[in-house]
Parts: sequence; structure tokens; C-alpha cells
Amino acid sequence: MMYDRIRPSWIVRLALWQGWGITLRVVLLILLAEVLQGVLAPRIAIAGAVPNFPLVALACIAMRTNPTLAAWAGFLSGLIEASLQNHLIGSFIVSRVLACYATAFLPMTLNPQRRLSAVLALLILTTLAQGLLYLFAPSVLGGEFVETNLRALVYNIGMVLLAFGICRRWLPLSLLEDDRRYGTFNL
Repeated sequence: MMYDRIRPSWIVRLALWQGWGITLRVVLLILLAEVLQGVLAPRIAIAGAVPNFPLVALACIAMRTNPTLAAWAGFLSGLIEASLQNHLIGSFIVSRVLACYATAFLPMTLNPQRRLSAVLALLILTTLAQGLLYLFAPSVLGGEFVETNLRALVYNIGMVLLAFGICRRWLPLSLLEDDRRYGTFNL
């Protein structure tokens, strides 16, 4: 009788709270973006502008999911990105989590089906994530940091227009409709 019901730990419930399908899709999307960032991004740089695939993926995820899942995606992306670049892990994680969480509230006021909404989400997410990263761990001069991020932002706008179409198929709103309609963003 003592073992009739086993309650999984909070981390297991958190990872599976929307079901395996959506969780695995988000993890695969983040991993794909991180691999593309490491392998493809330096090769397709134009005039010093290097695309940031993880931020593009996070913007798409934030527009298609709720704030809790977007924050977890930001955590995973920040952890992987900081580990690959030998930066301060905490700064990357906190900046990505806060930026994703805030950006995920945009679909309450914008149409999450439109590509221009994804562009606005990318602008807000990049500004918040990179601004918080510079605030927590300033590593270069401010002017260079802003110039580098503005170049990358222009490049990322083109990338998000392409990536959002793929994200609409990978993360359909029908899986998340109940959460958005009833405002249940908690576990």
C-alpha cells in the first residue's frame, strides 16, 4: 500500500509538464540552433555580421510557447552557449532566461501566426538578452558591443523570417491552445 502512488520529483514534472512531444521538440530545436551556431555561423558571416542562431530559435520558441517553457529553453540555450564559448555561465543563463520569459508574453497582444510578430519578438529578445549579458558581464567596450550586436541583429531578422515558418510546423499552437486560452502558465 505504501507504494501505490509514486510522485515524480519536481524536476521530472517540470520537464514533462506539457508532454514529451513539445518538450523534445523544443530541446531538439535548441540543440540544432547551437550546432548551427558552432558549425555554420562563422562560415556565413557577411561584413563582420555573424548570425546568432540560438537567439533566432529562442524568439521563435517564445512566440509559440508559454513563458515557463520559453524560460526553460533560455536556460538550456544559455548553458550550452556559455559552455561552448568559455564565458561566464551564470551571466548567459540569467540573461537568456529573463529575456525569453519576458518575450513569451508577446503573443497575448500580438498574433503568434504572423512573421512580423516574430521579428518584433527577435528585436525585444535580442535587446534584452544582450543588454542583460552586457550588464552582468561586460567584456568589451560598449561601442564595439553595440555595433557587433546591431550587425548580427540585421542578419538575424532575415534568419527569423525563414526560421519562423519551420517553427510553425514544429511547434503548432494547437498543442498549446489550452494554456494560452485559459492563461495557465504555471505547473
